[in-house]
Amino acid sequence: MHLFKKLINIAVKFMLRLSPEPPEPRYPSSRALKRTFGTLFHVYRVENERHDIYGDRHFGNLLNFTFRALMFLSEKDRYYRMWLAFIMLRLHDELDDEIAAMTLDDLKRLQLEQWELPIFDIVTQDHFNRNRRMLFEMVTANTLPNLVRLAASNRDCPQP
Repeated sequence: MHLFKKLINIAVKFMLRLSPEPPEPRYPSSRALKRTFGTLFHVYRVENERHDIYGDRHFGNLLNFTFRALMFLSEKDRYYRMWLAFIMLRLHDELDDEIAAMTLDDLKRLQLEQWELPIFDIVTQDHFNRNRRMLFEMVTANTLPNLVRLAASNRDCPQP
């Protein structure tokens, strides 16, 4: 696993140097990509500030390369633009389905399995039913949704 991550980091760093700057978005899928990655970049910066991780730029490089590649493809190629938009639409529906299907037992099991924290033992069925989406975000993305909320309350609108 460690060797594979090193290979990915090297490849991404190389590809990032070769990739062009992302074009300005003209299409709905490109605008959605820009806003999404704007939030991701902003949260990455906030996370680094909060945890003093200034030395590790590998995930930032991966985010930056992914953004550049997807924006380039979305703006320059109709076929890729169509597929990227379709992926976004499907993800929206799939996440809604996952949230609807999640039970309180699933929430507790996933929290313990993924993050090794039994913090959802105190969640009642009523609280779960009222806050299902927020709890789903917490169990799948750990602290990152909270950083989005924190960043949104403390800073200007995120930009990539």
